[in-house]
Amino acid sequence: MDQPIFILGALREEINLIRKLMIVKEQLKAGHADVWVGSWEGVSIVLVRTGMGKD
Repeated sequence: MDQPIFILGALREEINLIRKLMIVKEQLKAGHADVWVGSWEGVSIVLVRTGMGKD
């Protein structure tokens, strides 16, 4: 398996386009972050919405 590319974004607007183009295989929470695991054009991707600052 290829090493995935990790893409981090704080805001929904920053990651929406990539998430819509991905084939999402798994969605999960990691602490306060939302995580989508999948692929885009054959490349393994882990997309993370981190949120802004402290909650």
